[in-house]
Amino acid sequence: MLVEQRKIYLLDVILTFLPILLALCVIWYAPETIASRFDLEGNVIATASRWTIVILPIFILLLSGFIKWIDYKELVGGQNKEISRYIFRVTLLLFNAIAFFQFVLILTGVSMGSQMGRFMSFLIGIFMIFIGNVSPKIKETNKHFGFRVPWIMNHDEAYRKTQRFFGFASIISGIIFILISLFVVNKLALIFASIVLLVTIVITAVYSYKISK
Repeated sequence: MLVEQRKIYLLDVILTFLPILLALCVIWYAPETIASRFDLEGNVIATASRWTIVILPIFILLLSGFIKWIDYKELVGGQNKEISRYIFRVTLLLFNAIAFFQFVLILTGVSMGSQMGRFMSFLIGIFMIFIGNVSPKIKETNKHFGFRVPWIMNHDEAYRKTQRFFGFASIISGIIFILISLFVVNKLALIFASIVLLVTIVITAVYSYKISK
C-alpha cells in the first residue's frame, strides 16, 4: 500500500511540474515571437511573445494546487473521494497532453496548426469516453463533478440515473469525436464536435428533467 501511494504521489508530481520544466526548455529554442492563433486553414493570424508558452503550465500548477486543496478540505463526499481523485488526475493528464502538443507546435512550426481542430476533437473524444466510464460510478449527489442540473440535485435516484445515462451518452459521443478527428477535414472538425457535444448535453438534460418529475 505504501509503495502504491508513493507511485501515485510521484505521478502527481510529474503531471504538475513536468509541463513547466519543459516550457522553460522550449523557451530557449523558440523564436522571440511565436504563432498564438491559427485560422481554420492553419494559417497564422496572431503572434505573441515566446514567454506566453508558460501560461498553460502555470495554469496546470494552479489547477493541481486547487485539486490538492479540495482533497485536503474533504469537500467531496466520502463515497466519491476515490472517483474524484481519479477524475482530477486524468484531467491533469489531459492538460499535460495539450501542453505537449503546444510545445510540438512551437518547435516544428505552423504546419502542425493545420491539424489542431482534429487533434482537439480526438482529445475531447478520449476525455468523453473516460467520463462515460466514470459517470455511472458516481453514487452520491455532489456539487463538484458529474452531470449537474438544478432539478436533480435534491433527488438522489434521479441523480444516479442521470449519471448512468450521461455515461452511456458520453461514450457514444466520444467515439463520434474520434471518428470526426480521423475522417473530417480540420476546418469542420471542431464545428461537428461542438454540435455532438451540444446534442449530448441537451439530450441528457431533457432525460434528467423527465425522470425527476
